[in-house]
Amino acid sequence: MIITSFKKHPFENAKLIKEMNAIEEQWLSKKKSYKNHTRAIKGALPHQRELNKTIESLYHIAVPKIRSLFSKLSKFNRIAVEMNLKEHPLNVSELYSISFSTFFFDLCCDVRNKYHIVYKFHNCPIEADIRALTHRLSLTYYCKEDTRISDYKSYFERVLQVQPERFITLL
Repeated sequence: MIITSFKKHPFENAKLIKEMNAIEEQWLSKKKSYKNHTRAIKGALPHQRELNKTIESLYHIAVPKIRSLFSKLSKFNRIAVEMNLKEHPLNVSELYSISFSTFFFDLCCDVRNKYHIVYKFHNCPIEADIRALTHRLSLTYYCKEDTRISDYKSYFERVLQVQPERFITLL
């Protein structure tokens, strides 16, 4: 059952406070991880550094277009969770992330200094449009479909329950 009577998202009054506070503590951590993208900037071959810059630029071109596509959908489908994970002191591989109720799109850097995009569709009404967009931007080769999340609906509901409100917007 989808709850439709909400201002920002259906779990705004059902936050898991303990878990959300733990996430906030991670964001405030003084401990810093050595991030893959930092290593890639310093240690990747020049060709790979240029390719990484291009992939990141294309990611940032795609995200506003994806947001625009989602902004035309029903209220629940317009909920976006967006984070700049470069700023997260403990996250090693992800750089940016945007999630919706039926799709997520993350820019990552692996331990081999290579940027790539991880995505997942779940009954997404605009899947064909997003696939066409990534194809037009020549991102298809740098995209990998996520295989870890088996129940995306539960995953996204949990994200809404535990992520701080500053990351959640209604388009």
